Amino acid sequence: MKKFNFLKNITLFLGLLILLVGCNNKGEKVSKVEPMKVDFESKEYAGEGFTVNYPSSWEITPNPLVPSQDMFVLDNQDKSSNFLGNVIIQISSDKPEVESVDEYVEEMKKFIESEESADSPLTEFVNVEKVTLSSGEVAKLEAVTTINDLKVKQIQFHVFNKDNLATITYSNLPQNFDVGIEATTYMADTFKFTK
Repeated sequence: MKKFNFLKNITLFLGLLILLVGCNNKGEKVSKVEPMKVDFESKEYAGEGFTVNYPSSWEITPNPLVPSQDMFVLDNQDKSSNFLGNVIIQISSDKPEVESVDEYVEEMKKFIESEESADSPLTEFVNVEKVTLSSGEVAKLEAVTTINDLKVKQIQFHVFNKDNLATITYSNLPQNFDVGIEATTYMADTFKFTK
């Protein structure tokens, strides 16, 4: 009989614990996100302080603006323009003073709506949101930038660790933009800090 009461009390305790924890998630669904599956062969790239997987058909070349930085160049280019769709990964130790990705997204939205952002007519911000990848939560920014009278569409994934901010930026002409979205999202999904 004592064993039955003990089991009854444990069951009641666990039931209350589950109820309390379940009620404290504020309606947010907590689920494990599976790693992204893609239909292309990929390779691993080890950069300064990070690793990432990218399509094996893409070339890696030095960034013409920052030669010490590598640039991933898409393999399916529009031959009618000289613009090469590309992905650049930048690591900065100048991480924003925020506690969460939600807070970071809110700060980005405030910046976009600010006069400081309005003073930059070359960039039109389209959207900023939190995205959950298998590696965790990241901020995703979409924008259209004008460079030398040429409109360039961009997606940026902002990935944090305790010390650094990584920005994974995909840029391409609007008419060619869709060809690199999946691969860039895959790169963000497989991105890992090594320091």
